[in-house]
Amino acid sequence: MMVGNKQKESIQKKINNAPNLPGVYTFIDKKGAIIYVGKAVSLVKRLKSYFDSSLKHPKTLKMVELANDLKYYVTNTEIEALLLEASLIKTEKPRFNVKLKDAKGYPYIKLTKEDYPRLIVTRNTDDEDAIYYGPYVNVKDLRFIVKDLHYIFPLRRCKKSKFNEGKVCLYYQMKQCEGPCEKIISKDEYRQIVENVKLFFDGKIDELENNYKTLMTNYASKLEFEKAAKYRDRLKSLENIFTRQSAVVNFSKNTDLFYFSDKNMMCVTHMFIRNCNITGIDSKCYDDGELISHSEFVLNFYKNTAQIPESVCLVNYNDEFSGDKLIEAISNLKGGKVEYRKKVPSGLLEILRKNNELAEKQFMESLAGVEKVKSGFARVIKEKSVRLVECIDISHIFGSFTVGASVCFDIDEQVFVKEKYRRYKIRNIDNNDFESIYQVISRKADKIIDGKEEKSDVYVIDGGLGQLNAAKKAFEEKGIDAEVISIAKGRSKDINEKLENEISPEYIFVKNRKNPLNFKKSDFFLLFIQKIRDEAHRFVVEYARSIALAHFKNSSLKDIKGIGEKRAKKLLMEYPDLREILNEDIVVVSNKTGIPVNILKQLIDKLHKQC
Repeated sequence: MMVGNKQKESIQKKINNAPNLPGVYTFIDKKGAIIYVGKAVSLVKRLKSYFDSSLKHPKTLKMVELANDLKYYVTNTEIEALLLEASLIKTEKPRFNVKLKDAKGYPYIKLTKEDYPRLIVTRNTDDEDAIYYGPYVNVKDLRFIVKDLHYIFPLRRCKKSKFNEGKVCLYYQMKQCEGPCEKIISKDEYRQIVENVKLFFDGKIDELENNYKTLMTNYASKLEFEKAAKYRDRLKSLENIFTRQSAVVNFSKNTDLFYFSDKNMMCVTHMFIRNCNITGIDSKCYDDGELISHSEFVLNFYKNTAQIPESVCLVNYNDEFSGDKLIEAISNLKGGKVEYRKKVPSGLLEILRKNNELAEKQFMESLAGVEKVKSGFARVIKEKSVRLVECIDISHIFGSFTVGASVCFDIDEQVFVKEKYRRYKIRNIDNNDFESIYQVISRKADKIIDGKEEKSDVYVIDGGLGQLNAAKKAFEEKGIDAEVISIAKGRSKDINEKLENEISPEYIFVKNRKNPLNFKKSDFFLLFIQKIRDEAHRFVVEYARSIALAHFKNSSLKDIKGIGEKRAKKLLMEYPDLREILNEDIVVVSNKTGIPVNILKQLIDKLHKQC
């Protein structure tokens, strides 16, 4: 046990003195950091449960083992306990509290509060003056919706700095903006478009259609056929949106529904209903070792957003804090009454149930995948407790604009950790992968030493033994003990061997071993390493291309006879990774780029020499 006898006695004394009242408690480690925040209807009963003889999950035992101190706070009501817990989790971010997805994880459509408002997609709902519509689940689908909406409601898209230039842009030429920057449309006319946007999102479609039909008829009667056609087209676009609209729900109020699995596993399916339409369905599952309650999940979701609906429904809710108390706490956050909806139409209930069961099944499969990946690391580097894996790759455009990048994957959460992605401009090195890898790892090591970057459990290098040794050397010179492996592509003798051989042409190098490890093509561990390698490759190529496009006048592509600035730029736009050209028919490449075949052959010859 990491907790000393004196500290255990101190914690036990505090527990014995805890009151039989609602409140919030925190476990604190040796460094004084809060590692867990919990709430209870009875503090003394809950706290005693951590130290009794009942069977506990290993994660709970680990948390108690690391606890060096305990603090608790009595509240007047259960609702205060609910709200205080949510606030402490938000501010302290304790390691043993599950990282729940709050409302900021979902995208909204924002109608800005400006002289000439805009419609934009955002995840930040902190602007109290703006109007938000949502949440939605799929941001890609949402961007298509907003694109369609701009055909119906031609609001400006430019930011303030561009707008202040007072010049119309391409969207005006495309008839998707009315040119408020040049005062082509009056403020009153623009305001009417904004009001029509509100009608659309408030579900008053009949009123909106009547407005447009009236305008179309009026302009036609005045023989202003171009303006009449404009409203005709907008009506048609409006009709197209609703042919793709989701299921209509006969709810008079905007509602969030939370469906909790009735099994041992914590799996929640969340449905958003706005203006009688289902705008999204999302599910999240946690294993039985996660220290999480139903009330914690719901309140965490609403803690960081002002976009709380008029009613909330809880299906299969099971918590020591009653549903009524939870809804009262949500109302407190909203600053207004939230209705507790207890009845759900059978059709919606079936949708929720099916999505919940599917999420559970996929979650169990992902858990099995996690175990396979971790057992793979145990097999390859004799390390069992791998969670964070980083992959580093180098890219350049014909030896110029050399850059490096790293991506990070959290095995436990099964997600790429975007906030840990890093980009590196390679300094004073020409086309040399070994030196470039050495420089990237050295700079990364400096950040780790300075405490500006967390050390990952494993580093994967895209390359062979030389790249691995360069990374290993960089870490060792900085005094950092890090696990490093590399993944390299082998060369098959012919295409038939590639197709027929069940052994992958890619292999993995590990430290202190000259010969690489071979795997079957279907090996789960190899597929995982390939997955993060491909993400690192995508990320670094995207960066290299952005640098090259910003300086394409100096691109070494222009050294090829027949390729000037215009053709170099077109090539980079169509093929961020120029090596993709090798896998495509040369005539197709010519058609896409407008570059003659005979010139492309010179480029392909150079690419072959590099590969």
